[in-house]
Amino acid sequence: SLLYTLEIKEYAESKGILLIPGIEKIIEGKEFLLYNFTEEELSKINKIDDLRQIKNEHNLIIAPHPYYKGKTCLGNMLESLKDVVDGLEFCYFHTKFLNMNKKAEEYCKKYNKTLIASSDSHRLDRFNDNYSQVNADKEINSVIKSIKEGNVLIKTKPLSVLDVIKELFHFKKSYIKRGINNVRTRN
Repeated sequence: SLLYTLEIKEYAESKGILLIPGIEKIIEGKEFLLYNFTEEELSKINKIDDLRQIKNEHNLIIAPHPYYKGKTCLGNMLESLKDVVDGLEFCYFHTKFLNMNKKAEEYCKKYNKTLIASSDSHRLDRFNDNYSQVNADKEINSVIKSIKEGNVLIKTKPLSVLDVIKELFHFKKSYIKRGINNVRTRN
């Protein structure tokens, strides 16, 4: 569910931060990043066609790490979602020699979509490695409009070999932890 309260919004504003409500949602087994949707709108989104129905100019829909090899990645499904997705994520997990973001770049050029780098907030230590600068007024609708128009500058740096090893270790540890938790909930 969406965690966006007046208290959180006011705290962010007191620090000079524009906080945009957003959620990572699995829809029909695929991941979507949904920004500036209300709780009511989110509760009505159970299928991809629901996104088509509910989406409006004040919302932003991003496909996270679309061409990576996970089951939840949109990949080739994106061809049929041109009317749904506003942009694609430029994932932080890349090196000088291996970069799955290249296909995302090609898709964005072909279909005039925005490529947006994110820190992948599952990992706070990645905040400085991969992010986007958006040329917009500090107001939610202005930021969303600018992103949709492609007024985004990506800032990224490839992972080192040591970083890749650390990330793979982190992924493995997360999967093991999830597996243990799944076994516990079944028993």
